[in-house]
Amino acid sequence: MQDGKTLTEQNVWEHYKKVEAENFHLKKQLANKNKQIKHLKRVISTWKGKFEKLTENRKPKYKNTVRRK
Repeated sequence: MQDGKTLTEQNVWEHYKKVEAENFHLKKQLANKNKQIKHLKRVISTWKGKFEKLTENRKPKYKNTVRRK
C-alpha cells in the first residue's frame, strides 16, 4: 500500500484515473469530429451555391424563347 491508502482506496483511485484519461480522449475526439462536421457543412454550402449559379445560367431568360413542337 502506498501513502497509507487501503487497497480499496488505491483501486478506486486507479479506476478514477483511467476514467479521467478516457474522458479526456473522448472529448478530444468529439472536438475533432465537430470541426470536421463544420468543415463539411461549409463545403456543402459552397457546392450548393455553385450548383445554383450553374443551373441559373442554364435557364432561358424569357419563357417565349423556348421552342415548341
